[in-house]
Parts: sequence; structure tokens; C-alpha cells
Amino acid sequence: MEPQKFKMVMEYWSGWFDLWGDLHHVFAAEDMVAIVTEILKEDASINLYMFHGGTNFGFMNGALAIATPMPKPMVTSYDYDAPLSEAGDYTTKYTLLRNILSRYHNAASGSAALSPHPHTSEPALLPTEGVKKPVNMENLPVNSNNGQSYGYTLYETTISSGGLLNSRNNVKDRALVFVD
Repeated sequence: MEPQKFKMVMEYWSGWFDLWGDLHHVFAAEDMVAIVTEILKEDASINLYMFHGGTNFGFMNGALAIATPMPKPMVTSYDYDAPLSEAGDYTTKYTLLRNILSRYHNAASGSAALSPHPHTSEPALLPTEGVKKPVNMENLPVNSNNGQSYGYTLYETTISSGGLLNSRNNVKDRALVFVD
């Protein structure tokens, strides 16, 4: 320990992910609370991983590569037995954590401990008229012009005469072509 240094637990796991075919992992709320209490008694900060469960859509669920005899896919739920469930519901863990953290809460700050803030996001619409050449996903005008990091991009066109489809080696991953 370095007594003059800031103390922080960067990733305290309040639960665990699940694999297809396995049981749902649950970490007892009372056990979690005991550990969090000990961390706070040491005057350390804590980052819960995960505080709010979620869902991995599309290509983001991954797999556990060290599983034997071969990798096992993770479920698309990222609930993680978190204090706020995947659906945003309060759990026993949430209530117990709120009670513990309220002991360390500075009332003068004017903020409440563990106050979830709802967030919204608007879907980005891509302009399709006047587009002569498809834009690669990393350069799409979405995510504050930071592009799209995964998934598919839909390009549409009207074919007015016959011919051969040739990507000219511009497809770097996968292309699905649908006609009619």
C-alpha cells in the first residue's frame, strides 16, 4: 500500500456473464455488500462492473475462448446480476448498495447517491439520394461523425439494365446482395 496515493477499485464485479447452456450466474447481494463495505472502510473509491445490466445486440456478445474443449458463446444478455437489471429494474443489490453509499454521501453536494439518469438516443438516418459511391461504415455520418464500428450497412440502388456484378475488390468483409 502507498498511504499517500489515491485508492480505487477499478472493476468490482457485482456479478458475472452467462454462457449458452450454462446456469445464470448469481452473486449473493449480501456477499457483494460485505465486500463493498470493506472497500469503503479503506477510504477507497469503487467502480462497479456492471452497475446496470444491458443487452448485446447484433455482433457484440462474444465467446469465452478458454472454455474447454472449445469456446462457448456468451448469451446476448449482459445482465451480469447487476444492481439495476437489464430491464432497468431495481434489485436487492441496488437497495443494499444505496443504503451503504448513503452513509458516505455528502449531503452538501446536492446529489442523491445512486440516482439513475435516463438516457435517450435518436437513430441516425443516412442520406440515400444523390449518393454516387457507397461510403465505408467507418466514415458514415453517424455517431457524431465517428462512423459505425460494427454491423451491416444497407445500400440500395435501382438496376435498369442487365450485366455482371463486380465489387472490384471493394468488399473487405461481407456483402449480401438481394435482387427483387
